Amino acid sequence: MSQPNATLNFFKGMGWVFLGHIFIGIITSLGLPLLLFIGVSQLLYVIPLIIWARRSPARVGTIPGVLTMAGITFLLNAACWGLIWGLMGLH
Repeated sequence: MSQPNATLNFFKGMGWVFLGHIFIGIITSLGLPLLLFIGVSQLLYVIPLIIWARRSPARVGTIPGVLTMAGITFLLNAACWGLIWGLMGLH
């Protein structure tokens, strides 16, 4: 059996998290709090994705992609909140 392509799996992991973001965006059209706190609310689908990926050796390479995309999302969310707080004078 051939080895899985690590680069492809990395981008697959990023894609899965991106699809989770899209799903949260659709759900939050009814309620804004999940979207405002996406840095934290993404744990609802990132943790199950990691558990799912660990169960199969062929999917283990997706975990770095999942964690990278989750980290980027968290940092961007934190930066946006910092900007909002700074502009509102809440620091």
